[in-house]
Amino acid sequence: MLLMPDHAPVQRQSVDVEPYILAKDVITTVFQFTAAIVLSRSLCKCKLTKKHNLKSNSLFSKKLGLCAALKMVVDAVAAVAGNITMNIPHKIHINRCQTHTSEAVDDKFVIQKIFQARNKTIQLFNEIKSNLHEGMNELEARKLALKISKDFGVTKHWHQPYIRFGSGTALSFHDPLQAGNIFLVNQPYYIDLGPVWEDANTGLEYEGDYGDTFVLGENADAEKCIQLAHRLFSEAKDRWIKEQLSGKQLYQFIKNEVELNNFKLMEDFDGHRISDFPHHKYTQDRLTQIPFTPTPSFWILELQINDSQNRFGAFFEDIL
Repeated sequence: MLLMPDHAPVQRQSVDVEPYILAKDVITTVFQFTAAIVLSRSLCKCKLTKKHNLKSNSLFSKKLGLCAALKMVVDAVAAVAGNITMNIPHKIHINRCQTHTSEAVDDKFVIQKIFQARNKTIQLFNEIKSNLHEGMNELEARKLALKISKDFGVTKHWHQPYIRFGSGTALSFHDPLQAGNIFLVNQPYYIDLGPVWEDANTGLEYEGDYGDTFVLGENADAEKCIQLAHRLFSEAKDRWIKEQLSGKQLYQFIKNEVELNNFKLMEDFDGHRISDFPHHKYTQDRLTQIPFTPTPSFWILELQINDSQNRFGAFFEDIL
């Protein structure tokens, strides 16, 4: 069964955009060509007049001012034409509002393949989780994750598996795994996977990305932090759907809520694209930076919330 995020994709009507793209380019070119001719002729006339009449200084200045104003108008029109928002249908199974190059994908990209990658990543995640055992350290846990990934047919990871125990859950992906952090009862732990799944039909590779935090046994403080991470992910996603929030607005909402609950938001965990591998060839923009509403299923919303004293943290991420 194919698992999908529990929200309905935003439906957008598709149109044939080729005529609009052509018209935009023609309009822009005509305006720029006209501006060049008018500017050139005006400057020539002003220079000739200036040679025969000292009173032409004022006229010359006015002409230059007029030409400069015309150029500003033309540049503005060209800028508007160059940023026309169009509903562009992808060649294969995508209808989306592509107004931002940071949301590009390959022409062979099939949106359902991202959900298949997510489904397989969660299956892999659960298998790794069930094979962790008390007493192993973080380095041993990564070796185990890589072995199981290979058994699942994964030969490539867009980022290495991160499995952290205890106080390690308060660290970021910039920090190396800690051999001294041991998997113990009543301690939190998290798993963060980034496998790449090959698709023989399209010839593309699709990125998986999923992470979550748990407690081995019982730990009320850590469980409260984990519950907050899950709740804020759901609430942020609901606001994105209902209010069409931008990436910046999503993370501002999360940050405000975390602080109200006396925890700390780790701002290194700031969301990113997901697509055919590697998404970095299209953009390195972070979700927290983008000023527009992210397109469904093209971004990963991730958050890490730490205890106020950085004793532990809770990490969660999934497709937005």
